Amino acid sequence: MVRREPDLRGLAALRYALHTELSTFSDRIGLDGTFFTDRTSSNVLAPTDLDFTAELSFHAQPIEVHLASERDMPLGAPGLVQQLIDVVAVYSFDLKTVAIRASASAR
Repeated sequence: MVRREPDLRGLAALRYALHTELSTFSDRIGLDGTFFTDRTSSNVLAPTDLDFTAELSFHAQPIEVHLASERDMPLGAPGLVQQLIDVVAVYSFDLKTVAIRASASAR
């Protein structure tokens, strides 16, 4: 059983998820919302917690940067709100191409 609410009250019963994404060539904007219900609540169908994430991705070969903000919050009741901002940089390369170029320049 998973404790889902930000203040660790209740047990998750159901999970509802919404996701949308807008891509323009290699850049994108993503929005993600996940609702959780509480199995110990009198109404196990009513969402009690929302995890919302917004993400931006930028790509300029061979570098890619992702910026995401996630917010976990209770719905309809006071409680803790957790927020995370995440930045990831990725450098892409192909070892086979690097090895071929290295052997060609060594000749």
